[in-house]
Amino acid sequence: MPLRWPRELQAAGAQLHPLKLSICIGTDGRVYDTRVVDSAHPALDAQVLAHVQGWRFQPFQLDGRATPFCYKPRWDLRRPVHSSAD
Repeated sequence: MPLRWPRELQAAGAQLHPLKLSICIGTDGRVYDTRVVDSAHPALDAQVLAHVQGWRFQPFQLDGRATPFCYKPRWDLRRPVHSSAD
């Protein structure tokens, strides 16, 4: 998923922190809750959250039964690198 980078982050020296989310998945494998735990940038956070809402998972099984679960992935977002020909 290509991100639309805000103008203020396109500069080479702009600081960007890792993005950490909380993603909760229901017994049907669908995402039912997402939250930003550590923000990279509000505009980037919103794009990633919107994308994650469409993810589908294999339901987690506990004793043979589908069980809801949450996990907290972390992304180190990287600015796109453009060649001098761009």
